[in-house]
Amino acid sequence: MDEQTGQGPHEHAGPDFAPPAGYRPMQGWQPGQDTPGDASPSPQYPGAAQRYPATATPYRPDTAARPQAGIPEGGKRAKLGGWPVVGAIALGLVLATVWFVAGRDPAPVQIPAPATSTQTARTNDPTTTATPAIPHQQSTRNPPWQVTRNGTDPRAGMAPTVQMGETAEFLDPDGIGLITVLDAQWVDPIAGRQIPAGYSYLAVQVQFESVAGTVRYSPVGAYLADADGGRYTFGYNSRIEDEYPQFEIGYLAENETMTGWVIFEAPRADMTFIFESFEEQATRVSIPGDGPVDPVTPPIELNRSFDVDSYSGKGQITVVGAAWFTGDTGAQMLGVKGRISTAEGTIHVCPMDFTVIDAKGTEYEYDFVGPEVTYRPELGCAEVVEGDQVSGWIYFVVPADEMTLQVGDGFDDWGSVTIPA
Repeated sequence: MDEQTGQGPHEHAGPDFAPPAGYRPMQGWQPGQDTPGDASPSPQYPGAAQRYPATATPYRPDTAARPQAGIPEGGKRAKLGGWPVVGAIALGLVLATVWFVAGRDPAPVQIPAPATSTQTARTNDPTTTATPAIPHQQSTRNPPWQVTRNGTDPRAGMAPTVQMGETAEFLDPDGIGLITVLDAQWVDPIAGRQIPAGYSYLAVQVQFESVAGTVRYSPVGAYLADADGGRYTFGYNSRIEDEYPQFEIGYLAENETMTGWVIFEAPRADMTFIFESFEEQATRVSIPGDGPVDPVTPPIELNRSFDVDSYSGKGQITVVGAAWFTGDTGAQMLGVKGRISTAEGTIHVCPMDFTVIDAKGTEYEYDFVGPEVTYRPELGCAEVVEGDQVSGWIYFVVPADEMTLQVGDGFDDWGSVTIPA
């Protein structure tokens, strides 16, 4: 949708294609997401008015006249005689009478009782999908939080590591928020659920609060990181919500709070919970497990490193190794483990940055695998801030021949390495 006209890709306009109520162009809003509503500046957040001026353009629907269906452009609708119209009305009345007399159900309509918010005891039933609403509350913080940021200095690099229960302040496009990790609980796998071997659920309870302007919360910005740089994102299908109601995307007005859980699937090892807002890495909290993660060693060791000098940062990508294996559908697959570290700025990395090429020049893009794959965690799209690193596996469905792995972001080719059959 065009942000200035409200028109879709086919230049439609009108009420069916209008922007959502309260829409105004702003950083971070994506079509299909909930609208943030009004993000008025606050006396506690004087930088908001200067940093985010009102730039909304009034919606102007397409006012060009359109031909009506069935009428040639510039023409007129053909006139019909009165008898066809009378006949159609009479037929409609007869059909309505038959339906009313013969087909009506005399039993009264039963209106279901409204759902209650009482949480039920957790069961091993994989069909349990209880999702009780998570209400917003008014902050009872006393004394009020003293804002330490001026709204114009997003943090560069990694956020400081804090203890569980300790509050961290972060910037959002239209406000300043607080995030506090209140609790973390490891939960055993549930019978009937598909989960990678050796993995458990980790439920992390998080409280968000807006202390200035409007603050967005979302599980999308949350992930776990192990000591090797592996990342584990939240799972919509990790439903243990009858006991740990998982929050979704929402917006907090000033002085509102929200407390909910975010659920991960990960090996029961020492983890760091990380939350990133649109502006910066907000917080890092250590969560103990059964000790350091034991990463899977690639059968084919490569250890080839390439320097990265992109528009947003500098660092290094290392192809650690590779493995041939059979996928869950019986297909021949190649797994490649990569590690990305950033020395300056931020490096954006995705599985699409890795391409496999065979001897005939055929290119293979990355593919997806099921939960039974040994070589984990999977490398997803990530922003690697200064001083941080991420590692993970990328998968390809390819014939078992010698391959060349090409690494690049579509603008720059960072290097290549040969992978033996």
